Amino acid sequence: MERVGFQQRTGAFFIDLGLLMVGVHLLIVVDVLVNQQDNYDNFGLISGCGGALLILVYSLLEIFWARTPGKRIMGLVIARDDGTPATRRMLAKRWAVKQSPVFFGTLATLLLMCTEYQLLSFYLPEGLRIFGIIDAVIGLVLAIFVCVGYSKVMQPQRQAFHDLVASTAVFRSIDVQSERGFAPVLPQPVIPASESAQD
Repeated sequence: MERVGFQQRTGAFFIDLGLLMVGVHLLIVVDVLVNQQDNYDNFGLISGCGGALLILVYSLLEIFWARTPGKRIMGLVIARDDGTPATRRMLAKRWAVKQSPVFFGTLATLLLMCTEYQLLSFYLPEGLRIFGIIDAVIGLVLAIFVCVGYSKVMQPQRQAFHDLVASTAVFRSIDVQSERGFAPVLPQPVIPASESAQD
């Protein structure tokens, strides 16, 4: 069974990126409207936290659907490296490696926003800022690691680093074998001894 290569997976990525950008821009519009109407004067809070939450929820679709909307549009699905459907555990492992930069980036964003908007009653602003910067740097390093690992898709095995870790690969949906729920047990017909002897 042939694994999907760089072009199809990159196409799915850009579709996902476009859909996410639409969602984030809608949150920015909401943020602007809330700040104009209520004199909230905290622009960035809704769009920043909402955008981080949107990206998190969107990425979780790879665990529950074994694909994102971009992969679905491109007719792709994540499966085991032998082409059979991947288990939820394998998909979660793949997701954790792939989304580790997003996790640290989101954490950095939240810590820096707590510092900027004073969202916590008792906190040390400088301490939160330092941890936010550390998380941002870790997120950047992991993002470089994931991007370099993605370049492995151009090699013959067509597996990114997160695929290698989870023993998964990306295939066309129509190629992945569907799991069989159970094998039906039917009684075998009984042939009378007299009939079998005549044959």
